[in-house]
Amino acid sequence: LSERLGGGVVRVAMPSQGVLVAWRPDGLELDKVMAIGVQELYSSQPDALSPRVFLWSGTSWLPFGQAVPRAPGSP
Repeated sequence: LSERLGGGVVRVAMPSQGVLVAWRPDGLELDKVMAIGVQELYSSQPDALSPRVFLWSGTSWLPFGQAVPRAPGSP
């Protein structure tokens, strides 16, 4: 997967069965948009797996993060 995306570090999520989302990191804004998209896919699918995003460091999978809804009234 990493090689197909140009090698190196990649972010990966499996929000539901049969859905794999992967991207190369290109800044905080892209990571934020993609994590939100993963969360929305996870929330809308009957066969949801996980809203978590992982990264491939080149040698192992590591937890990266997860989008969470803001609390009401927070900025």
